[in-house]
Amino acid sequence: MKFTSAFTALALSLASSALAQNKCTEFSPCSREGYCDSDAMFCLWDLCDPTTSYNATSCWQPEGCTSRTTTFDSSNDVIAIRTYGGNPQANAFLSVFEPNNAKAANGQLELDMTYDAANNKGFGATVKASTTIKYGKVTARVKSASVATGVVTSFIIINEQTGDEFDFEWVGKNPAEVQTNYYYQKELDYTKMTPYAMADTSAAYHDYTIDWTAEKTTWLV
Repeated sequence: MKFTSAFTALALSLASSALAQNKCTEFSPCSREGYCDSDAMFCLWDLCDPTTSYNATSCWQPEGCTSRTTTFDSSNDVIAIRTYGGNPQANAFLSVFEPNNAKAANGQLELDMTYDAANNKGFGATVKASTTIKYGKVTARVKSASVATGVVTSFIIINEQTGDEFDFEWVGKNPAEVQTNYYYQKELDYTKMTPYAMADTSAAYHDYTIDWTAEKTTWLV
């Protein structure tokens, strides 16, 4: 399992070669959602489809997690996914959306939401870790942005292929609450959500921890 996020198919159709029913070529070896290319947006382990990629080694292998702290003091701590070269020690997090609304600045990770006035909608940001994890403790120091309708802040451990997920969520226009959720096999059973009252989560940083073991999962604030 790993930090990750859903990604819109629209971006995949830009500057990518159509796959149709054939396998990818050696020049664009990695397959994703019917298109081929050669960068991390297509080749990363949880995004790449090995069955229609060029060969068995086209999809990048997952990088296991090691104990580390990311302080976001360097712009290299989070980069656009298309520029990622496969070294998790150099780049801890990847911004998966285009346009890229994520950056490391002032010792913190900044996720922006831009407003498209013409279409009356916003476009946010999502980052994922460049490593995977199976059991462990993950902590994020978060100030939520959930101060407007439709804005959701989340901190997630997810397996994109199975749909298993643990998360914290801060739902739009309710900054005085954090929710914990877990899902299994892509079944969106919202009855497992548990809300917790807090002080204004958009006004100050708090440490949120998901402690995942083989026997249980614990959410801590």
